[in-house]
Formats: sequence, structure tokens, C-alpha cells
Amino acid sequence: MQVSRGGQVILAMAAGGKSVVYREVNLETARLLALYGSDEAGHFLCECDDPACTRRLERTRAEFEAVRAAGGRLISDYCSSIEK
Repeated sequence: MQVSRGGQVILAMAAGGKSVVYREVNLETARLLALYGSDEAGHFLCECDDPACTRRLERTRAEFEAVRAAGGRLISDYCSSIEK
């Protein structure tokens, strides 16, 4: 869906679409951390179902990979308490 604000066209995403896009961004973040051999925490995006959520989570690549290996999504503590 496209929304126009002040002459700008903004693409609005449904909740599921946001999660998919944010998952891809997070995968790229993890890839870059690996590429540069960083053990530092990266800034990942919350993958909750709220299309307005833009929370960021600091996680190491190892923490990110552990969530993915378990089949999970990165969701902030705040959002996970709401989704339950």
C-alpha cells in the first residue's frame, strides 16, 4: 500500500511484510559482522508483528545465530511481553 505525505510516497507494510524485511536487514547485519570478524554487538531490528515498531536490539552475532538456529525471531523484551 502506498501512502502520500507532504508530496512523498511512503510504502506502508503489513505486519508480516515488516517482519520479512527486518529479518533480511538483520541477516545482512549478521553477515557484515561476520565479514569483519566482529565480536561486538550489532544493532538488529525488532521483528515483532507491530508494523510501527522500530526498536533496535544490541546482540552479538553469536546471540543472533543462536536465535535463528532455534527457529526464533529477534523480538525486544518490551514487544515480547505484549505479544504473549
